[in-house]
Amino acid sequence: MFDELEQAKVFRLPEVLGITVEYPYPSFLVKKPSGRHRLVTAFADVARYSKPQPSLMPDVNTTLRTITSKPISHRLSIKYHSPSLL
Repeated sequence: MFDELEQAKVFRLPEVLGITVEYPYPSFLVKKPSGRHRLVTAFADVARYSKPQPSLMPDVNTTLRTITSKPISHRLSIKYHSPSLL
């Protein structure tokens, strides 16, 4: 099946495309009970080769500094539905 997909140019070898693969991940077809196939790629080692991207989320200290540097304004509106809440 994989050979047929390669002949139909669904899959191409990197060498044929002039690409040098730095981190190869094996892919294979798994036959489903329905008779169709599923493409599976083993990405188990991706984390080993990837470098963490800088986080766009601020840390706690930056957030607290931002909050405390702003003037605080609030309005409180309470409706009592029962005299027992007074």
